[in-house]
Amino acid sequence: MIAVDYRKILIFFVLMFSILSTQAQVCGTLSDLNGTRLKRNLKESLSQFNHKDGLIDYVPIQFIIVNRNDGTGGIPEERIFESLCLTNRLFASLEIQFYINDVFIELNSTSIFSQSTNNSGFVQALYDQNKVTNAINVFVGGELASGNSAYYSGGSDVIYMDKMYINNKDVILAHELGHFFSLRHTFWGWEQTDYDINNATPTAVFIGNTSHEVEYVDRNLNCAEAADLICDTPADYIRDWGGGCNYLGGAVDPIGVLLDPDERNLMAYYSFASCDQYYFSETQKSVILSDLNSRVALRDLEPNVLNPVLETVKLTSPLQGSSVFYDDVNLTWNPVENAEFYYIELSRLPSFGVIHEVLISDVNYVNISGLLMDRTYHWRVAPFNAIDFCSFEPSDQWSFITSETTSYNVLANQGKVYVYPNPCNGDKLSVKSNAKDEIISWQILDVTGKVCLSSSFSQSALPLSQSINVSGLETGLYIFSTRTKEFSIQQKFIIQ
Repeated sequence: MIAVDYRKILIFFVLMFSILSTQAQVCGTLSDLNGTRLKRNLKESLSQFNHKDGLIDYVPIQFIIVNRNDGTGGIPEERIFESLCLTNRLFASLEIQFYINDVFIELNSTSIFSQSTNNSGFVQALYDQNKVTNAINVFVGGELASGNSAYYSGGSDVIYMDKMYINNKDVILAHELGHFFSLRHTFWGWEQTDYDINNATPTAVFIGNTSHEVEYVDRNLNCAEAADLICDTPADYIRDWGGGCNYLGGAVDPIGVLLDPDERNLMAYYSFASCDQYYFSETQKSVILSDLNSRVALRDLEPNVLNPVLETVKLTSPLQGSSVFYDDVNLTWNPVENAEFYYIELSRLPSFGVIHEVLISDVNYVNISGLLMDRTYHWRVAPFNAIDFCSFEPSDQWSFITSETTSYNVLANQGKVYVYPNPCNGDKLSVKSNAKDEIISWQILDVTGKVCLSSSFSQSALPLSQSINVSGLETGLYIFSTRTKEFSIQQKFIIQ
């Protein structure tokens, strides 16, 4: 009779299913080999950071959308919002919430977008040139040639994310933030070693030429000196598992005790195992809080607005169904209380099933060029701020039709009247004209056509050069309109 090891057969089929069903998530973070920050944070957390005060720590995060040199390949902004909302849910138990430091930065750099080697010296120099101060910097670009999904660069203190993993389901951004706050993988030391069930488990593994002690299952042996140095995370050697949220791979520690890792821990590698929830252990939370406390540049910062956005946007221009010049479309709407930013969607379909363009503005207007002529476009706007961005409430949708002529009937010789500076950020708007006809009167209209200011010029001789006091006008888009005996001339300008 042949003896059959059913345990090995089960493991074989589980591993085969893992290989066939999913591609392993791989984090490229290998910084802080000596664990200097982690050890300091562990020491301080034992006495100072084992509880919270009930107040939320707001931490600024800056996303840098990386494109290729030609401006292509960047991630859609809406996916960043999705990923950050998921991340905030995962950090809620720590009373930490990340807020949007500023509107997303666009960076054209093929060198970052298509990295061949994680965190090379050249790429690190680009990080240092383009990151912002007083915020966590997250660069989001293309697929890493190394196959990693993301990594934390300890040298530049930034995170790089493959855009594929920025969404509303993958928890990799939270994982990398754990590294940012000094946490190791739960399987620390095994990053460059595959666990082999057919060989005896070693007592040490290597990262490069550096030896690391293998952690035992028994928490009384070496949990504080080995692997992640944290004793409330079980021993774990696995960095490639896709067989569900219950590890059945059969790994044992050096004395033969079966591993029972925590598949839901955010610093483990079971992120594709479809667990119902992921979290940090209590000691990991204390380490994160200790590290945050040591980061002076991130401490005691709060977003400008802490109140939620309660209103929806009311669109103002172009009016519903109106005709506009295809290459110079100005969309405007009324500002909303507590809103710092506006999320604008443009679509050819009234259902918005396909989005033509997404824009983010920190003022209540945007200018769009390069649209197709003789087409109908639908648009809507949703307000948000640095802390309230997880549930956009869009405005009613309006539409406009593009044409070769402008809706303001601006004549071809509009260059004979100049207003400056544009945008205007002071009290005075200067007007110059070299028109052949005497200018009789002028008006300043808002985008709805309402007359805000009007008068006649005191100077009739040409060329004309005068200033207009616009200190009473609110920020926004305006139309400067002049009349002569023969024609009218209009020019758009912005008050900041």
